[in-house]
Amino acid sequence: MKVQIITSVAPSSTRPDSQPTHQFTASYVVDGRLAIDAGAIGWLDSLDAQRAITDVVLSHPHLDHVASLPMFLDNVYGANKDGVQIWASEPTERALRQHCFNGVVWPDLTSLSPESAKHLQFRRVRREEPFEIDRFRITPLSLDHVGPTLGFLVDDGTNAFAIISDTREVTRAWEVLNAAPRLDAVFLECSFPNRMVWLADVSKHLTPEGFARQIDLLQRKTRIVAIHIKAAFADETIAELEQLAIEGFEAAAPGQIFHFSQ
Repeated sequence: MKVQIITSVAPSSTRPDSQPTHQFTASYVVDGRLAIDAGAIGWLDSLDAQRAITDVVLSHPHLDHVASLPMFLDNVYGANKDGVQIWASEPTERALRQHCFNGVVWPDLTSLSPESAKHLQFRRVRREEPFEIDRFRITPLSLDHVGPTLGFLVDDGTNAFAIISDTREVTRAWEVLNAAPRLDAVFLECSFPNRMVWLADVSKHLTPEGFARQIDLLQRKTRIVAIHIKAAFADETIAELEQLAIEGFEAAAPGQIFHFSQ
């Protein structure tokens, strides 16, 4: 199983100088076909790579997690006879229908998806109720953000990882992850440097000090990857994270591919 950190421009084999330096929006693509969040998947420079994505799992409707979703759906129209499957909680689906697919910001794509020509289908997810996409078993995790937000444990039966983005506390999610049969990595957000703890508290994000406190609640050894680092403060935040000397820690690089195998 492989997980790629997607940015506004993904690295290209034909343009090796296109390696991005910051992750401005949130998207993670698993084995080329399952996307977790859609901040940047609609800006992949390969249409074939976009068309290979058949399912999109959304954590919440904030713009950095859904910004490219309309363009992605436009780009892959007709690529799959069943349309794109969008897996989201009821609050996230409602927000997208009201504020994005509303005929003003973007067309109401659900009305353009009759049975004979499906464009997208919303699929409901609920906290701690696992669902399956092909060989992936995905468990939504409870997070603590300014609106209803989910993390995800993704398990293919051989390897497993968790993505925990946009949160201030992870207490209940750690309980689920501590009990999971396998856990090869945790991708955990760290948005702001320590000096901006006031903003992290208000917006319900983590600083390096908060990151360390959360990792202390994980009662197992695994790979720890920092994600969702705000580009404007990336160097400062990463330096503070590295000073913590957390075992198994690394900061995710934009475009980086993580390989997990037994």
